[in-house]
Parts: sequence; structure tokens; C-alpha cells
Amino acid sequence: MKGAIVIAFCLAFAGVASAATPVRGLTTVACSSGGDLQAAIDAAAPGATIDVSGTCHGHFGVAGKDLTIQGSPSATLDGIYGSGATLSAFWTYGDPYHTLTLQDVAVVGGTDAGIASFHWNLTLVDSAVSGNAGGGIRAQDSYQPGGLVTLTGSTVSGNTTTGSGGGIQLTSLESAVLTNSTLSGNKATGGGGGIVSEYGTITLNGTTVSGNSADVGGGILGEVVMTNSTVAGNTASYEAGGVGGDGTFTSSRITGNTAEQGGGCICTGTLTDMTITDNAANYGAGGGLYVGRFGSAALTRTTVTGNTAEYGGGIYSDESWVTIAGSTISTNSVSQGGGGAIWEYRGGSMTITGSTLAGNTSPDAGGAIRNGSGQLEIDDSVLSGNSAGAVGSHDPNYALQGGAIWNNGTTTLTDTTVTGNHAGQGGGGIYDVNGSSLVLNGSTLSSNASVLGGGLFNTATATVSGSTVTSNTALDGGGGIANEGVSLTIDGTTVSDNVAGTHTALGSGRGGGLLDLRPVGAVTNVTNSRFTGNHAFVNGGGIWVAGAGQTATVDLAGTRVDHNTAGGGGGIFMDGTGGAPSQTAVTLEPGTSVDHNVATSGGGVLDLHGLLTLAGGTVTLNVPNDIVKF
Repeated sequence: MKGAIVIAFCLAFAGVASAATPVRGLTTVACSSGGDLQAAIDAAAPGATIDVSGTCHGHFGVAGKDLTIQGSPSATLDGIYGSGATLSAFWTYGDPYHTLTLQDVAVVGGTDAGIASFHWNLTLVDSAVSGNAGGGIRAQDSYQPGGLVTLTGSTVSGNTTTGSGGGIQLTSLESAVLTNSTLSGNKATGGGGGIVSEYGTITLNGTTVSGNSADVGGGILGEVVMTNSTVAGNTASYEAGGVGGDGTFTSSRITGNTAEQGGGCICTGTLTDMTITDNAANYGAGGGLYVGRFGSAALTRTTVTGNTAEYGGGIYSDESWVTIAGSTISTNSVSQGGGGAIWEYRGGSMTITGSTLAGNTSPDAGGAIRNGSGQLEIDDSVLSGNSAGAVGSHDPNYALQGGAIWNNGTTTLTDTTVTGNHAGQGGGGIYDVNGSSLVLNGSTLSSNASVLGGGLFNTATATVSGSTVTSNTALDGGGGIANEGVSLTIDGTTVSDNVAGTHTALGSGRGGGLLDLRPVGAVTNVTNSRFTGNHAFVNGGGIWVAGAGQTATVDLAGTRVDHNTAGGGGGIFMDGTGGAPSQTAVTLEPGTSVDHNVATSGGGVLDLHGLLTLAGGTVTLNVPNDIVKF
């Protein structure tokens, strides 16, 4: 079939080349004075240069030789009269690669491409291909290693096609290298408004791809190597507004592109020193970057900012493998779903190291990150000023949980700071969903706010180790941590200066440091930690434990609960109303002290129908009393 196509291509242009004696050296054609460019092409010797001036009307073809056509000082090849490509490079079976070079030449008016070639190398220097139908440049090659289209200081603009590759179409093995060039305002109803490549590589150096449009890949569709380039203001009616493809992206900008999903880039590969900004996925996921299913992407020193989508405002990862290092993901937003910065959807893994996620917003779950069911590791990073709804806001359509992180998978934070985030209902810093797993190592939750769990709301399994939970607030309960999960372990951690409740919300304020509301059979273990300086406007300045007819068991070993304040139970409040005393049980193991706490009643511990066990722990020096039991 391939051979038939090649033969048909050759036969279609048989007889174009002239049998005249070849002209060597430099030939001059003045089209404005009646010069015949086609005759000069036919007569030119291999490797010759034709010096052209004026506007040459017609459809021109070259075959079987290297040739340079250069403007003097400029020239235009205009195919307005007749049909077909304005300039064609023809191939005869068995011919080696030849190179057609245009310098200071404009190619316009083609009805089946401005320039068409098969099994050729095309080189454009300081030239333009514009206003052609059927695409600007259509280059095909079915043979190894594939032809090469090279543009330097050139422009491909305002071309259209009902297929793919409005600006440049690279079919089969054809590749392209564009340096200091521009692809702008081209349109394709298929893929690749600016440029498309089937199996070859698109290499961009210092090049701008802007204002192009297509169904898929508004700017670029194909394998890409991009350096110091800009992809801006392109549009895809379906996906990949700016770029669609695998590649290596370095020191470039992808900005202001739009699509239904993958507004900036549906990409895999490496992205280094990149800026992905102000792109939009208007009706889907991945405003800035969409990493498709089973794909992988590595972002290094990359900025993802100001992007918008329905889901995953900055980055959307669909069961893929993503690493983010030394990067900033900020002020991205979603209009419906979660993950203002990142949505890690249905599995996969993501590792974030030495990065900042700040000022991202979601009306639903995960102001910065929504981990759907994947594995998420965050190390030495900062998540700050992210939001999942205004504190205290309510919307039946949205969860309003997890100001920084909404975790429904496996998430580990190491040496990471989560600060100044807020959520409408739960988990100002982090919300840990039932069935998931959360680990904090050497990390800080500070100055976050929500209704429940100002710093952390755990409804699953959570371990907080060697960390600090400080200065968080909750309108209702759990200024530092609210726990309704099957397991909570706190070890070597300081929980300090958190607040539950407000002066204006009467009856609110449970558990300044920790609000523990446990399901049946669960135990909270606190070891080698400290709860200090926390305040609850109602009860449980340090810790509130409530069985409420179920089972809430808290075991404290080697832990100090001191200098907390509340209306009742300055250190610890135990609410066993509605159940047997054993269902609300607190055990103070050796090395544990409850001291210097202050409350109206039960300065140390207020035990309301619970079971307090002093198993080597002490309750002393509290005001006005140490233990009050009802």
C-alpha cells in the first residue's frame, strides 16, 4: 500500500521537471518583470541558488536536486490562481534525500498547502508561510530516518486545514526543528492547530506558538523537545489547548491556553524550569497540566500558577506517576470538584519535594491537593494559604473539607509545613477520609482553620510523629486535631496554642488541642508528647474525649498536658453521657502529668460519666481543682 501511495504521488507530478540544460551558480528571476520561476527551477543545476524578486504567481515544483530559492531582498510565491500547493518538492522512487531551502521568501495562496513535500528536507530561513488552505507546510516521509523541516527566524501563520496540522503537518517519520520562529493563528479541524507530528519529533528553540486552534492540541500535538519557547493563547475544542504529547520541556512558558480539559498541556515526560500559567480547562480536568492514565511526568523548578479547571486546577494526574521537585504551584482554582492545585485521581503515585503549594482554592475537597486513591509523598515542602471554602460556610453540593489536603489514599508528609489554610467544614489543614492512611513525620500544622479539626480532621488511620500542631482554630471542636477515625497515634509531638470555639458562637468549643470522638473498638495512643497552651471555650482545653454511647479510649504515656484552659476540664474533659463509663476511657500511663491547667470546674480533669485510670500518671497543680467526677 505504501508503495502504491508513493507511485501515485510521483505520477501526479510527472513531467514537471524540465529537460533543459542545467544552469549552474546563481540565477536571477524578477517575477514582477515577467520572469519565469518554474523555468529557472527546471533549468537549475543541483545545489544551485535562484535569486528571486517580486511576486511570482503560480504553482511551482522541484524534483531530484538540492535547490535554494532566496528573495532579493524578498520574494513572494503566490498560488492564488489555480489549485494545489503553491510550492511542491517531488520525489522519484530511489532518490536520496534532497534539500529545498527558502530564504527571505513568503509562500501564500495555496489551496492544498503552502508547501508540500515527500521524502525531502525543507529549510526555511527568514521566510513566511501564510494564508494557505490545506495547511501551511505538509511534509511526509515513510522511510527511515525521515525527512526534516527546519525553520530559522521564520513565520507560519494564518493557514487552515480541514485535517490536522494547520501550520505544519509532519506525517509518518517526518520531524521538525524550529529556531527563533513563530507559529501563529493557524487552524485545524483535526489535531495540532500550530503543528502536528505523527511519529517524528518537534524541536522548538526560542520559538513562539500562539493563537492557533484545533480539535485536539490547539498549539502542538506530538512528541516535543522544547527550550526557551512560548506556547500561548492557543485553543482546543476538546483537549490539550497548548500542547498534547510526550517530551522534554525546558525553560519555556505555556500560558493562556484553553480546552475542555488539559488547558495548558496534556503531557508526559520532563518539565524543567517551566512556567505553566493562566491556562483553563473550561469543562473538565487539568487547567495547567493533565498527565494521562499510566503516564509519567517529572516537574523540576517549575511554576504552575493561575490555572483554572473544573477538577485539578493546576495539575490533574490520572493513575499516573508524577514527581514534583523545587517547584511552585500557586493560585490555581477549580469551579466544581476538588484539588485547586492538584487532583491525584484513581491511584498512581505522586512525590512532592522541596516545593510550595500556596493560595490554591476549591469549593469542594482539597484546596491544594485532592488525593483520590493514590500514594502521595510530600517532603520538605510548604502548603500555605490554600482554601476549601470559607470557614463555617455550608453548601449541600460540596464537602468543604481539607483546606490544604483531602486524603482518600495513602499520604505521607515529612519535614513539611501546612500553614494558614482553611476549610468550610472539616480539616483546615488536612482531612483524612475514612479508609485512607495518613502519616506526618517531623511536620508542622499551624494557623489553619475550620469548623472541626482546625489542623487535622482524621476519620481513618493517622499517625503524627515528631511534629508540631500549633495555633490552629476550629469553630466547633478540635482546634488542633479532630478525630473520628479507627486509629490515631500521636508520638513525640507538641500540640500547642490551638483554640476551639469563639466568643460569639455560644455552646461551641470542644477540645482545644484534641477532640476525640471514636467509633467502637478504636484507641488513640499518645506517647512522649505535650499538649500545652490550648483553649476551648466550652470544655476540654487540652483534650476532649467523648464516647457518646460508643467507645472512645485514649491512652497517654510519657505525655504532659499543661497550661491549657477551658470552661470545664482545663486539661482533659471526658464526656461519657449516654453510655457505660468504660466507653469513655482515659488512661494516664507512667511519665504522664496533667498540671497547671485552668477551668471553672475540673481544672485538671472533668470526668462526666467516664472511666479515668491513673496507671502511674499524675494530675496535680491545676486550678481550681485537679479532678472532678460526675
